[in-house]
Amino acid sequence: MLSGRLKPVVALAVALSLSGGLAACSTHSGDTYDRAEMGRAMSLERGTVVSVREVRVKGTESYVGTGIGAAAGGIAGYQLGGEGWINALGAVGGAVLGGLAGTAAEEGLTRDTAQEIIVEKPGGTTVVVVQKAGEYALVPGQAVVIVRGDKMRVVPAEQYGAAPR
Repeated sequence: MLSGRLKPVVALAVALSLSGGLAACSTHSGDTYDRAEMGRAMSLERGTVVSVREVRVKGTESYVGTGIGAAAGGIAGYQLGGEGWINALGAVGGAVLGGLAGTAAEEGLTRDTAQEIIVEKPGGTTVVVVQKAGEYALVPGQAVVIVRGDKMRVVPAEQYGAAPR
């Protein structure tokens, strides 16, 4: 069983681990780049926004929440029992329930909304890009630039000094 002085340390370690794991989740928007994208060549294409709609983005399920929840649940469950096999049952039950709760917490904390943007290129072909809303509003009929690299993003043409054609 954990001593009274050790319980806050375990709780703090679990909280820090969960926040660190979830901080690794990134947002992809028209004005946010990943560090790995720096220094890479990207191409630009012109287009016109056909439509913009809000969509839901499912949260991550990286097993970080599951592992942390299972560990915390196992420790808590172990402390509920009396002695011997009761402690073991409490630890197993706590780990299962904690893992389920951790998975749900991770998915819920990383769930988000984004924009689905349909852009028509000059040749008449269309492209669909889903990205987090940026500092600017994209509206149908607006001239935009599609930035193609490892990821695609749509930004207003005036951000690139590109006059509509």
